[in-house]
Amino acid sequence: MEKFIEVIYNITSFTCSAKKPTAEDAMGKPNYDMKALAILLVTIFSYAGCCCISPSNEPVLLGKFSAEQLLERLEEYKARVILYEPDPEAITHLQSYNKPLTIEVFFGSWCPDCREHLPPFIKVIQEADNPHISTIFIGVSRDKKEPARLLQGKGVEFVPTFIVYRDADEIGRIVEHPRISIEHDLIAILKERKPLPLKAP
Repeated sequence: MEKFIEVIYNITSFTCSAKKPTAEDAMGKPNYDMKALAILLVTIFSYAGCCCISPSNEPVLLGKFSAEQLLERLEEYKARVILYEPDPEAITHLQSYNKPLTIEVFFGSWCPDCREHLPPFIKVIQEADNPHISTIFIGVSRDKKEPARLLQGKGVEFVPTFIVYRDADEIGRIVEHPRISIEHDLIAILKERKPLPLKAP
C-alpha cells in the first residue's frame, strides 16, 4: 500500500507541474495536462489491476457495444486512447480508403491484451474518421462461448480478435497482438489479395 501511495504521489506531482493549457492547445498542439492525467489514470488502473483487484471480480461485458459505450464503461480504455499516438502516414492511408469496410472486434473486458490493444484501435478509427469504415465491438465471456449467437461461425479462439470484412467477405484478421501496430496491420490486410491466417504467428 505504501508503494502504491508513493507511485500516485509521484505521478500526481508530475501532473501538477505539467504545462498549463495555452493558445497553442487550440491550434492542435498536444495538451500535456490531459496526457499527464491519462498517465495518472493508466498507472492507477494498471497498479490496481495487478495488485489489488482479482480478474475474477471484474465486470464481464457481453454483447454489442459502440466505441463510445466502451469508453464510458471502461475508464482505463479512455486514458489509453488519449496516450496512443498512431502513425500519421498510416492514418492518411486509412482516411483515403473508399470502399465499404466493416471491422468486428471480439474482446473481453477481463482481458489484459484487450486493455492493451483496443484503445489504440479506437484511437486509429477516431483519427481516420472514415465514413466507409464501420466498427462493431462484441464482448465475450471468459470461455469465449457467450454470446453464442454472435460468436457462431466466427472461429474466435483468442481475444482480442479483429475481423475485417469488405463487401461482407472476410479479408483478414488480427488475433491477440498486431504484428507491427494496429494501424499498420490494418493497412497490410487491405493490401492482401487473400485472407490472412486465422491466428497471426
